[in-house]
Amino acid sequence: MSDSLKHILFLSSWYPNRVQPTNGNFIQKHAEVASLANKVSVINIQPDQRVNKIEITIKKTENLQTIIVYIPIKSNPLLKYLSYRKAYKLATKYAEEDFGLISIIHLNHLFPLGYLIQKSKLPLIITEHYSGFTLDKLDSNQKKLTKKLFQKASKIIAVSDFLKQNLAKYSHTPDKIEVIGNLIDTEIFYPIEKNYKDKIQFIHISNGDDAAKNVNGILKAVKQLTEITKNFSMTFVCDGDMKLMNEKARELGIYNNFVFFKEEQKTEDIAKLLQESDALVMFSNYETFGIVCAEALACGTPVIATDIPATKELVNENNSILIETENVEMLTGALLSFIELPIKLDIQSEHRIIKEKFSKEVISEKLQKIYNTYSN
Repeated sequence: MSDSLKHILFLSSWYPNRVQPTNGNFIQKHAEVASLANKVSVINIQPDQRVNKIEITIKKTENLQTIIVYIPIKSNPLLKYLSYRKAYKLATKYAEEDFGLISIIHLNHLFPLGYLIQKSKLPLIITEHYSGFTLDKLDSNQKKLTKKLFQKASKIIAVSDFLKQNLAKYSHTPDKIEVIGNLIDTEIFYPIEKNYKDKIQFIHISNGDDAAKNVNGILKAVKQLTEITKNFSMTFVCDGDMKLMNEKARELGIYNNFVFFKEEQKTEDIAKLLQESDALVMFSNYETFGIVCAEALACGTPVIATDIPATKELVNENNSILIETENVEMLTGALLSFIELPIKLDIQSEHRIIKEKFSKEVISEKLQKIYNTYSN
């Protein structure tokens, strides 16, 4: 490992860990690509009801070390803050022991770990993904911290133009906000020629959060569609709790005949499912990026999705069918329309567009330009 490499601290409020195995996996991809040209230490602090004292796990590759600190759950706000602060100090000590002094703090999602670095003198880069900025869900303390850290930051990264517009409300210098999307591994998500099938195969992939993804709305549309045609199936792949989804599908009489459920899948398996499916279905009420839509298009798979700002940065009338949020009848009609006349994509062109915007090489180059500009 070269001593000349910058040491970037990825301070990540969201990151995959044993309590939340898929939380912030898109941040993990950014950390991995940042480590191609830097030494990167990831620090994530996770409250865990199974521990009664601080527990630290460290995983290392050549240029990337992931430090997850599990802390006891505290209800008292002061004790909670002190617990986080102690965990952060221990983690940064471990980080610098192996990789040397930190050059830049790259904060990924402000809450709660942003509270720990308010007095730091190191250059600060912030990447934000949180849909709460677009839904006005920040409380007064979060708004105060956001304005303070946005003023302090050398660069603010939003994962979409839509999110950038909403982050700008908290910054006196909106010019410092740059858009860098989530990473799509185009070596895994690539198109194949689709085989002819007797039935159209739809797929939905998400965390299963109904408030955001409106999974119940999709199930209702599927039920309506079964009264018109039987020539399809819908597979749900979710990394969240699917109990309520299963119950709803059983209640509607579509469980394991028109609707099928798969639990959390590896990235390679997600790619294969997208390659083999005829269309991705997303009925989201809101998104800040829409990573699954980008992955689908990289696989040459058309998208049926809601007409919301972040999604529209990825899809268009040539590769998708756009529908209104919460309009179940319109979703039913879109599914039927696709069954009767599937969208045929220029699969290589769609893959190339995603690669030119979100591949490892592109994201790495953009991050490195920022690190080179603002490091000590």
